[in-house]
Amino acid sequence: QSLTTIIKNSFIIGESTDILKDKMLLKFDKLLDSITLDTKLFVNSVFALTNKITFKKNKEKVYYCAVLDSSICLECASLSGKVFEIDEAPYLQRHYRCRCTLIPVSIVKDEPILTFNEWLNTLSDKEQLDVLGRSRYNLYKSGTIKPTQLVDNGETLSLKELVQIQEN
Repeated sequence: QSLTTIIKNSFIIGESTDILKDKMLLKFDKLLDSITLDTKLFVNSVFALTNKITFKKNKEKVYYCAVLDSSICLECASLSGKVFEIDEAPYLQRHYRCRCTLIPVSIVKDEPILTFNEWLNTLSDKEQLDVLGRSRYNLYKSGTIKPTQLVDNGETLSLKELVQIQEN
């Protein structure tokens, strides 16, 4: 709702100025949160682009590094730990609230970036369920699909598509 609508509705139903003030503060808090997130996304995008330009100048290969936790999207998870020529590396930020980054292979050397499959295998069954969701978890645990099959060309496969894999 716009501020005008909030004020108008508040007066129409006879709310006190304290209630109106609280509603307006809530609206401003949501607006501030949105501005903060948009600013972070912009700054992260500029940072990622600057890194990519620097890596390209240095002819660096890069690891795609995703934050592997229960908030990760499957598209980013499927790329984690993969090595790319800088010109072939996925664009960052891939989506709203993306936390992925590119790391030069020369920096990592002895400790390669964990892949999604490696990370998933370190989790408890409950944590795997939280990350994958019930249907994908069941397909994964039954051995029907591998984590690498959850995404195709950067797009998460639907459950219907995953079932088709199971049938083949």
